[in-house]
Amino acid sequence: KQLASVAGGKLATPMVASLTMSDHPEAAYGASPEIIYEGKAFKEVDWFRMVDKEMEFVSKVTNAEIMRVRSGLATLRDRCEQWSKEMKDKSAEQSGARARTMLTQLGGLEAEAKQLGSDFLALEKFVNLNYQAFEKLLKNHDRLMPHTPCHQFYMSKLRNQDWIRNDFSDVFVALSDCHSLLRQDDSGVANNDAKQDFVRNTKKYWVPTEHVSSLKHLILQHLPVFRVWTGGGDSQLINSVYFDNRQMQLYHGRMDKTPGAIALRLRWYGTEIKSVFVERKTHLDAWTGNVSVKERFVLDEPLVVPFLNGSYTVNEFADDM
Repeated sequence: KQLASVAGGKLATPMVASLTMSDHPEAAYGASPEIIYEGKAFKEVDWFRMVDKEMEFVSKVTNAEIMRVRSGLATLRDRCEQWSKEMKDKSAEQSGARARTMLTQLGGLEAEAKQLGSDFLALEKFVNLNYQAFEKLLKNHDRLMPHTPCHQFYMSKLRNQDWIRNDFSDVFVALSDCHSLLRQDDSGVANNDAKQDFVRNTKKYWVPTEHVSSLKHLILQHLPVFRVWTGGGDSQLINSVYFDNRQMQLYHGRMDKTPGAIALRLRWYGTEIKSVFVERKTHLDAWTGNVSVKERFVLDEPLVVPFLNGSYTVNEFADDM
């Protein structure tokens, strides 16, 4: 505000340019009006340096905290694996003292996992607060000093910061692994059996973006993050190809939720196609006492086209199982 009051609407950049005269090093933004701030001369370019410095500080804090949480989770996972092995050890002494020791260890490991998850959520809040603060600060600058706008430039720079652009969901995958080991739950492991039929009962909810991570953290304490392959974060690439006729009969049946409506599709996961699921989803009205069903089997990628054109038959598939 002080800089804006001194600027008094003056243009920081000249209205004309010369092809034979170079600008002075202190031209444009560096030639902005000067004030005394904390006992020192202060120009607009100094304000920009302060913004850059604050961005670097947030980046440094975020990277350090992420490294600490990841390191803590790696250590915790090893301890959870050791605890799980000891729990499954049938040759170990079965006594009340051992049971109490194992329960005490379980409580400590669970508390440590929850704390690391809470630390990550606190870091996300720190990042969001700083992001919002930068945006408001830059908007105020452009409102007070419209002749030297910087909002668009700095917001582009801000969105390219590692602490904004990177995907840190691997933290939740590691947390899920720890809680799964403590529950002795391996249901998050992908099942690639040839034939898979199961009842579908799904409910979908809208969740505000700012609450997504908190919800994930709550759920993973009771259910594992399901992954088709190991590595990476909790969001894995899914590819689907749907089949229909020219009248889009299957599509409209699914949209209208017609009883008995089906969807036929091919589905594979990731960028490398090794196995492809052939799936049929059948919608049934719950009020009738029936539940929707999803049936599928898996084909090796080279067999998909032969299966579709009929050169690889169902009987041949059955013989290969």
